[in-house]
Amino acid sequence: MNYFVIWPDGQRFGPVDLATLQQWHTENRVDSNTILEDAKNGNRIRAELVLGSLGSPTTTTPFSQPNQTQNPYIGYPRNVTYGAPVAVSNGKTELTVSYICGALGIVLACCVPLIVPIIGLVLGIIAKNKGQSSAGAAIGLNVVGIVISGVMFLLGIASMFTG
Repeated sequence: MNYFVIWPDGQRFGPVDLATLQQWHTENRVDSNTILEDAKNGNRIRAELVLGSLGSPTTTTPFSQPNQTQNPYIGYPRNVTYGAPVAVSNGKTELTVSYICGALGIVLACCVPLIVPIIGLVLGIIAKNKGQSSAGAAIGLNVVGIVISGVMFLLGIASMFTG
């Protein structure tokens, strides 16, 4: 398993394997409170959880950040995306909003524009594509909302011409 070493100033070194981390611990370059980032999944943990019970380093070298001559990995090419992690939706929010749009389309058919249940229908389809098993009911609710809103819209237009 490989890890990036994260310094308090945000600098990242690595990825390095467990043997290199143990060597850096021995050299006082990594202590138990150093933050490590899993190279595969990006999870951050304290070094003591990875290094286990190695105890105190055996050398008396002062703790210092590695420079380019100390760190052979500094020029190592990485395919790393920096920035905040992107939240991935599982479709629950889309499903909830879809139900709300469908209910509004039915209950307030005379007042709610036709676009509201259409948006609900689209969100219901998105929720279904994301694996929400109850999305079929939301889609059906929005189809009913579209029909009722459409009928009310047509009745409103017809009433303008019939006086």
